Amino acid sequence: MSAHDGMEHTIKVNGHTIRYGMRDLIQVAVLGLSVVGTFFLFNSRVSRNTDAIDRGFTIQHMLEARVQKIDENGTRRSHETDAMQQQMIEYHTQQLNDINKRLADIIPKVDKIDANVLWLMGRQLEARK
Repeated sequence: MSAHDGMEHTIKVNGHTIRYGMRDLIQVAVLGLSVVGTFFLFNSRVSRNTDAIDRGFTIQHMLEARVQKIDENGTRRSHETDAMQQQMIEYHTQQLNDINKRLADIIPKVDKIDANVLWLMGRQLEARK
């Protein structure tokens, strides 16, 4: 027998004799604590993930509500025109129509001037020869 024999204990279970010492009790305690620690660590991670998912859903619902509000007020409203905008549109449309009419009236005159200038340049070149 060794020096550790005095510290060993025995238990009989169903006719089997089980010997254990202080080292075995420490190992069982460490194993129990590690199982409990692992459980709490896993539980903490699951809780954090669940909280993060819940926060994500909350933020998503808030964003969806904002987008819906923007769609109801902003998008539809942006396609509507008020009386002042309509007056400005009509004023600028009339200005563009007037400018286009003036251009249409001026183009034949410019073509005639261009032809006359070319004729005069040709006459001047002939006179220099």
